[in-house]
Amino acid sequence: MQQSSVGSDTIQVATEAVRQFHLLTVAHPRLVEAKDRLMNAICDAAPGSLILVIGPTGVGKTTLPIGRMSDRGADAAGAGR
Repeated sequence: MQQSSVGSDTIQVATEAVRQFHLLTVAHPRLVEAKDRLMNAICDAAPGSLILVIGPTGVGKTTLPIGRMSDRGADAAGAGR
């Protein structure tokens, strides 16, 4: 059997580099504009509106601050009582 010439230090460095790459987030140049438009649509929507957020896999639909929007909706609903 042939032994690898790659040492354990090199493997650790490579493993850390891969981990750091997975943590990296790169913003699209129009990301702020798109987020602002979406948040305005949510905030300006009439009570009871249904807002659909659609897009390709990996664009951040799940990570939108929907929790904050839900809180605002709950506050608005409570204010009308």
